[in-house]
Order: sequence, then C-alpha cells, then structure tokens
Amino acid sequence: VIDYFDKEINTQLGAKVDAAGRALDTDKDGVIDYFDKEINTQLGAKVDSDGRALDADKDGVIDYFDKEQNSRPGAKVDAEGKTLSVTLKVNFDTNKFDIKDEYKKEISEFAEFLKANAEIKVEIQGHTDNVGNPEYNLKLSNRRAEAIKKELSDKYKISAERLMAKGYGETKPIATNSTDDGKAANRRIEAVVIK
Repeated sequence: VIDYFDKEINTQLGAKVDAAGRALDTDKDGVIDYFDKEINTQLGAKVDSDGRALDADKDGVIDYFDKEQNSRPGAKVDAEGKTLSVTLKVNFDTNKFDIKDEYKKEISEFAEFLKANAEIKVEIQGHTDNVGNPEYNLKLSNRRAEAIKKELSDKYKISAERLMAKGYGETKPIATNSTDDGKAANRRIEAVVIK
C-alpha cells in the first residue's frame, strides 16, 4: 500500500495488511497476526501479549470457556473447567487417622476453594495401603475421611451438608503396595465433586 493511502505507515516488515495498510488481526484479539502465536482464538477471548488465550487457573480450559475460573492447582476438570476431583495432599501414618500439622495448610487452602465455590459438594474419600485386613482398613479409611470432614466443618465452617465422608479401604491404590513409598502414597485423602 503506497504511503499516500497507507493508514498505518509503520507496520512491521512482512506483516499482512488490509487494503488501507493496517496490519491484520484476523481473530480480533488485539494482537496483529504477524505477532500472534494463536491466530484463531475465540472472538472475545482474553489473550496474552503473544495472542495466546488465557488460562488463569492453569486447568487446561481457556478462561473464555471456563465455568470455574479458580480451580485448585492439580484438580481434574471437565471440558467446561468445572472441578471433578481434587487430590488433597494429606497422607497418614500406618494405622492412624490423626491429621498431622504439615497438612493443615493444604486443608486450609482447600477450605478457601470450597468457600469460593459455594455450589460445590464433595465426597471426602479415605484410602489405606494393604497392611492389615481389608475390613479393618475400610473402617480406618472411613475414620480418615471423617477426620478431614470434621476439620473442614468445625474449623473452617464449611457446611456439613456439602461434605460426605466415605472410606474405600485398600480398594483404590494409586501406587504399588510393595514399597514403603507406594504404601505411603496410598494412605491418602481425595475429594471428588458430587454432581
């Protein structure tokens, strides 16, 4: 476009322009195509300076489509960004259901997540390793789940109606029970969103 007709005389060398000489922004995200790393973002989606759609909570669902924009880090979410489950990093010693001080911060952060998402109800799931008999482990895992539920309800004032505690014993391991590290990983709590 000759300068006389050029409405944007200093476009980047090599940038595609319209008939008036203005740099193209095909997806209308405010980042010209020449610099845009994601040239076909959804119309109206917020983008970073490189034109990439934002995912503020880093759950894999861009903010434009995200129905729950404050997912907890590491949460499993559906295609709309709604939390399906959260693994609380709360582990227990063998044959114990008392919550160690090192996990209080994790529980506090989870409580804040629940407060920010008042519509969410969760099943607090308790798990064990395979040490001991299965019937005992089922009861122990239920005590672990109840301990977390009580902590959330009593200390953080999360309505007990939003919390269901259930023990699964040794039936859902996430690691091998043939090593100490695997057993420790299996003595855990998970929180699964109830639809």
